[in-house]
Amino acid sequence: MPAETRGIIGFDRKISLRWLDATAEWTAQGLAAPAIRGQLERLLAGQVAGEGSRSARGKTMTVLLHVWTAVPDAVAPLRDDGLVLLRGRGGRDRLPLHWGMCLATYPFFRDVAAATGRLLALQGRRRGRRSSGA
Repeated sequence: MPAETRGIIGFDRKISLRWLDATAEWTAQGLAAPAIRGQLERLLAGQVAGEGSRSARGKTMTVLLHVWTAVPDAVAPLRDDGLVLLRGRGGRDRLPLHWGMCLATYPFFRDVAAATGRLLALQGRRRGRRSSGA
């Protein structure tokens, strides 16, 4: 990954599983990014404030589109496989596929998840020592 893209956070807000499901579904249907943006505008109205691309709603739509629709070329085959796997799965069974796409499209998200995993593993080892009397 080029150094200049590693420093971009991009994923800086709460994203609903329902919104990810909708974005993936519209992408699987073959809708173009502008059409999906219009659908997201209607879906997010009343849930996320603002108008325009610099508003909270605009930034939320950008994150959603980047996860499933406007993915980097290198990630497109993974996205296409993910869309196939989403078919026939519902609810929480879809979460790992969304998680994987977030990891693939947002380096900062991946870095934070990795650091969190290392921290949790370290804390688990410390708790294990305390309970064993070490």
